[in-house]
Amino acid sequence: MKTNLLYIILSICSLFSCLIASAQEEILFSQQLFSRINKNPAGTGNYPGINLFLMGRLQYVGIDNAPQTILLNGSGYSEMLKSSFGATLLGEKHGIGKSFTNAKLVYSYHIDLTDKHILSMGVSGGVYHISFDPSEHILRDAGESDETLPTEKQSTTKPDFDLGLELCNETYMIGASIQHLLDEEQTTISVQRHFFLYGRYYVPLSETLDISPALFLMMAPNTFETDLNTTIFYQRMLWGGFTYRPDLNAGFSPAIIAIQVGIEYKNLRFGYGFEFGPKIQATSHELLVSIGLGNE
Repeated sequence: MKTNLLYIILSICSLFSCLIASAQEEILFSQQLFSRINKNPAGTGNYPGINLFLMGRLQYVGIDNAPQTILLNGSGYSEMLKSSFGATLLGEKHGIGKSFTNAKLVYSYHIDLTDKHILSMGVSGGVYHISFDPSEHILRDAGESDETLPTEKQSTTKPDFDLGLELCNETYMIGASIQHLLDEEQTTISVQRHFFLYGRYYVPLSETLDISPALFLMMAPNTFETDLNTTIFYQRMLWGGFTYRPDLNAGFSPAIIAIQVGIEYKNLRFGYGFEFGPKIQATSHELLVSIGLGNE
């Protein structure tokens, strides 16, 4: 059985890595693993009831026109159909004059490989809308010019599809996905294909404490980012985590350091993430709220 699982894991990595195309950097949330369907449509879970997840992010607080992001995920699981259904909505303000909205419906099918191991295969489809208004860019020097900057307002709405796989049991989770399948060329008003690979493992330290190391990768020919995370859970109710995002172009020195804290009570979950970095004189903040309905 271990050999079969190893084969599946290696197959997942090989399949998706062959499909990577040039990509623009996507945002990485420090608390992304708590709800994954915006990055991986297979990451819907297999618990009965409906799960709603809301996260807001303020990036580089104190810097004018810094990015702002809001994410809403919702999903539910049907044991009879061995399927999950969901939806995800992402809204972002990218600096000066640029906004991005991404809305998708999500479906995943679950295969019981054994009594304890589940393989999920997911697909999501929807649209994204990007707008850019160059009139909001003000040149400080009248003699300045940027020939690459559009002179007229631009916007576009395009279809958008993702594919993903996730393998999990009660102690570990491994997932891989491709985002923005149809897009290959980067322009001011388009996005490009992204590849994600992640894993998490729960290690019991005592009857009340668990430690969970995790890895989250975002890859493309022009982008490679890695989040290394460790979270300690107390009775699976309170948690505190630390994330290290290295600068791979500077000898693994820190690019971003993040701290997360949270609490889960019955079907409610609240979390806060704080990010800072030695090369950026500003901090970023994340707040998440999630609720489970009918899954007691």
